[in-house]
Amino acid sequence: MRKCIIFALAVLSAVSVSAFELRQPMDLPLELSANFGELRPNHFHSGLDMKTQQRLGQPVYSVYDGYVSRISVSATGYGNCLYVNHPEIGLTSVYGHLYYFEPEIDSLLKERQYAEQRFDVDFLLEPDACPVKKGDRIATSGNSGSSGGPHLHFEIRDMNSEIVMDAQRFYYIKDTTSPRFHRIFITPVPGEGVVAGGAMTKDYSMEQLKTPVKAYGRIGIGVKANEYMTGSANVYGVRSLKMEVDGKTKFLYNIEQFSFDSTRYINSFIDYELWRKGKGMVMKTYLPDNPCMEFIREQTDGGYLLIDENRDYKVKLTITDYRNNESTFDFTIRGDSTVIPIVSAYNGGRYFMWNYSNSIVEDDFYFKLPKGSLYNTLYFKYKCKVDSTACSNIHQVHYSYVPLQKYADIKIKLTNDTLVNKNQYYIGYSVDGRYYSYSKGSYDNGWMVGTTRALGFYRVLTDQTKPTLKYLGVKANTIKFSASDGESELDRFEGYVDGKWAPFYYDAKSHTITYTFDKKRVESGKKHSVSLTVYDHCGNASTFKTSVQW
Repeated sequence: MRKCIIFALAVLSAVSVSAFELRQPMDLPLELSANFGELRPNHFHSGLDMKTQQRLGQPVYSVYDGYVSRISVSATGYGNCLYVNHPEIGLTSVYGHLYYFEPEIDSLLKERQYAEQRFDVDFLLEPDACPVKKGDRIATSGNSGSSGGPHLHFEIRDMNSEIVMDAQRFYYIKDTTSPRFHRIFITPVPGEGVVAGGAMTKDYSMEQLKTPVKAYGRIGIGVKANEYMTGSANVYGVRSLKMEVDGKTKFLYNIEQFSFDSTRYINSFIDYELWRKGKGMVMKTYLPDNPCMEFIREQTDGGYLLIDENRDYKVKLTITDYRNNESTFDFTIRGDSTVIPIVSAYNGGRYFMWNYSNSIVEDDFYFKLPKGSLYNTLYFKYKCKVDSTACSNIHQVHYSYVPLQKYADIKIKLTNDTLVNKNQYYIGYSVDGRYYSYSKGSYDNGWMVGTTRALGFYRVLTDQTKPTLKYLGVKANTIKFSASDGESELDRFEGYVDGKWAPFYYDAKSHTITYTFDKKRVESGKKHSVSLTVYDHCGNASTFKTSVQW
C-alpha cells in the first residue's frame, strides 16, 4: 500500500486563531532566518527559525499555558529541545537548538541522564510533572545540535496527530516583498518528448524565455524560485507554486502543514538529480510514479504538458508567500513537430517497479528494496568490481542521484575475513566510488549486514585505529576536550568525575566534549579525578585521565 498520507485542511481549520493568542517565544523583534516549508536535504523545514541577534542566551518563554511534555537532548538535530503541550487549544509548541533549560526543567533532565548514564536522552513527561503558564521562562536560546548559527527553531504542532503547521499564522511578520523566479528547467520525458531539438533537460534564465521554446511530445517544467522578506537579506522558501497552461490550472503545490511521515517525499517534489549535481533545489510541476499528494492541491495528467500540435502553448507560473505576496511569469512553448529520438531506459540493468519489492541476490551481495522505496519505475544498474586486496568486492548499486524513500536491506560478503575482532569491520559508502564514509552495519557469519537509504558504491572496510582525544584544559568551572575519528566516526563517550558517571556534553559541530562541574554533586575547592573515554563505531576507544582543582 502506498505509504503516502493525504490530508485535508481539517487540522488547520480546526484551530481558530481568533479564539486565543500565543505570545512570542522571545521578547525580540520577530525576524526569521528560515521559514516554514523551506526545501532542505531529504525534508521540508518544519518550523520558523527566529533570529536571536546573533547571540546565545536570549530568554525563551512558553507561548501559552500548558506543561513541558518532552525533553530531548542530542549532539545533532534539534540539540537541546523542549516540547510544551497546550491542552486547552490542542497544540504543542516546540523550541529547538536551546542553550540552557530553566533550573526546574534542567533538574528533570539531569535526573534522567544520571538514571540512564548517557548524555543524549529523549523522554516524555506526565502533565503534572512540569506545568507552565503563558509567559513563563523555560530556557535560553542557543546553537546546539545541527544549528548553523545562534537562533531559535520554533514549531507549532497539532497535539494529537503531531502534524506540524506554519506558525506564521499565529504571528504577524511584516512582509511586502514578492518572491522571485530564478531559473526554469524544461525536461522531455525520455523517448516521449524533445526540447530545443534534444532529449536532455534544458536550463533557461528568465531573459532567455522571452523567446518561445520549441518542444514536442511530453515534457515537464521545473522551477527554481525563492521568497524574500522585507528588511532581511535572507533567502526563504516559497509557500505555493501554480502552473497554468492556456488558462487552465495544470499543477498547484501549497505547503501549509505536513506530517513528519511524509517529509522525505520532498525527493519526489524536487529534481533530486539536479540537486545532487549542485544545481540547487528545483521544484517540479510534474509527478513521479510514487508521489506524495499531501502537498499537491491540484494536478492534471501528472502535471506533464503534452505538446502535440504545431501552435503556441501559453504557460503561466505563479509563486506566493505566506502574506500572499505574488509573482507571476509567462512564457511560450512552441509546438514544433519533429521526430522524437528513441531513448532507451535500458542500461544493462534490471527492471525495478516502484510499487513492488525488488532485490539483487548474488553470491557475495544482497540488496532488497521494500515496495514503495523508489519514486519511479526504472532499470536498476548493479555492477560488481573484484578487489582481491580489500575485505570485499566493490558493489555499485545504481546511481547516487536516484533517491530512496524507504530503507533497503544490504548484505556484503567478506572476501578476506582476517580480523579477530569482527567489530572492526564496517560498511563503507561512496557516492562516486572514490571517498568512502561510514555506513552502519554489523558482522554476521562472514557477511556485513545493515540498512541504507542511499544508492551508490558499497564495500567492507576496517577501522583498527583509536579515536583522537585531546585535553584542552579547564576554564572557569568547565573542562574541555576535542575528539574525532577519521574512519568509522565517533559513536559514544563516557565521562566520570571521582569515579562516578557525569553528563559530559558533545558538540558535533566543533568536535568538542565538555563537562561543567555541578555544585550539587561535586564539592568545590578540592581536586577531582576526571576520566573520559570515547568510542568509534567499531569499538576502538581512547581514554584520558587527569586530576583538576575546582
